Amino acid sequence: MESKTGIWQVIAIVSLIIAVIALIMPFVIPGQEGPEGPQGVQGDDGQDGNDGDTGPQGATGAQGATGAQGPQGLQGPVGPAGPGTLMAYINTGVDVLLSSLPCNNLLSITIDVPSAGTIVITANARLLIEHTFGTEDRWGLTVAEDAGTCSFQSGDWMDEIPDQYPTEVQTQTSGHVQRAYVVGAGSHTYYLNGWMYAGMSVGDMVMSSHVVAVFYPS
Repeated sequence: MESKTGIWQVIAIVSLIIAVIALIMPFVIPGQEGPEGPQGVQGDDGQDGNDGDTGPQGATGAQGATGAQGPQGLQGPVGPAGPGTLMAYINTGVDVLLSSLPCNNLLSITIDVPSAGTIVITANARLLIEHTFGTEDRWGLTVAEDAGTCSFQSGDWMDEIPDQYPTEVQTQTSGHVQRAYVVGAGSHTYYLNGWMYAGMSVGDMVMSSHVVAVFYPS
């Protein structure tokens, strides 16, 4: 009787062990992976994260090809005058009697220059000379820095009608004067003067004259 009871006890213990093993086997040895289930609904977007730090500047890339030329722009304003030549000009048709004074001012001209340089004065005059046979007529034209200087210098004009020429009430003639002055910046005035120094008579006069002043910068 006791031997049967012992056998049943062993059988009970073995059965209990087998039951325990059967319970824990699915956790120790996993079974085959089941089929993939359907995709779930997409969740809401999360909040944006903070901006990251600025990375270091990359290397300069290669220069690209030259683009097509653009349209021409509008013309700009005229710039200031350059350091070139300047000119002044004056003329007159007023008669001036050469018999009135020992030295007669015919015309004057003023030119303003911006710097040092040279002013070249060129002057011309048309004259009427009253000539009498047996009397020599002589006259001159000069450019000076005042209205009362009548003396011959380089570039002045001297002319004459010899005494053996027949009497002529109106002898038309002309004269030309040119002189250069070295100057500094500023305003400069020059005078065309004329005079009779032999054979003066009431019919001696200048009919017209003109003066040109040209400035050349140094």
